[in-house]
Amino acid sequence: MHSFIISGGTRKERHAYIQNEYSKNDTKSYDIVTLYLENNSMGIEDVRTFQKRLTLIPYASAFTIGIIHDADHLTHEAQQALLKTLEEPPPHVLLYLETQSDESLLPTIRSRCQRMVVASDHDGTENDETLDLQLTHLLESSFATRSSIIDVIASTRDTALLFTQKAILSARTQIKNGKTRHQGKILLHLLFRAKEQLESNVTPKLVFDVLFIKFQNLLTAEGGYQTREE
Repeated sequence: MHSFIISGGTRKERHAYIQNEYSKNDTKSYDIVTLYLENNSMGIEDVRTFQKRLTLIPYASAFTIGIIHDADHLTHEAQQALLKTLEEPPPHVLLYLETQSDESLLPTIRSRCQRMVVASDHDGTENDETLDLQLTHLLESSFATRSSIIDVIASTRDTALLFTQKAILSARTQIKNGKTRHQGKILLHLLFRAKEQLESNVTPKLVFDVLFIKFQNLLTAEGGYQTREE
């Protein structure tokens, strides 16, 4: 996939993430095409001009990098026009849509892009210790307790994706731990599936409800721990 949505964090952090990504390919500045928000929105003519520049073969880089900043300000018509590029991306183009949240982007836009949520110390996300505690409660607690935690971590799609990405790292750590290696493998498999579903616009709360029910059912079938009583 050649198209990416970069959300979460601060604008500066999102810009830094994108710059780090295209720097890996040693992209030269003259092979970078950007679309910025200059008025209250970005319209169809802005997108068409942007698309024409993307058709140019890169001059001295492996790829032409296309970046749309504040992509949530694209008008409905502009997003429809952008779909043509997303459906048939030029092989030499890497396209990044930068936005605080992708909620205002069309589902057809989101479904055609790989998503990355940038973590930040300023966006209210939990630290690793708190996340591990949340994950433990989600795996071991009763339905009522689990449901209340899911309401928080699934409040938006970005929040759900960020939690899932961090939980994947936590599960990998469990796999390195001999006592929880098997449990970690089950959890990691389910988390990767959850990430795919979130990126395909499945309702976050439904994704997590199914994930943790499946996890408990699998462990129970194999003699794992039971849900805590409250």
